[in-house]
Amino acid sequence: MYKFTPLSGGSYMKLPTWVVNKKALINFKNNDERCFLYCYLRYIYPKENNKERIEKNLKVKCDELEK
Repeated sequence: MYKFTPLSGGSYMKLPTWVVNKKALINFKNNDERCFLYCYLRYIYPKENNKERIEKNLKVKCDELEK
């Protein structure tokens, strides 16, 4: 028998420098497990600077989606 442990999303992890230098993804600095929602909302409401920063309005919109 083998115990199945599925992969799951989590909170912020520092990415390797080669991934960061490609500028191909946004690594949100969060302590909760809403990474996917933050990415989805950032896609809908794009931002020019500090894309990885989570503002209050982004959290409010995330709360609305979870209801």
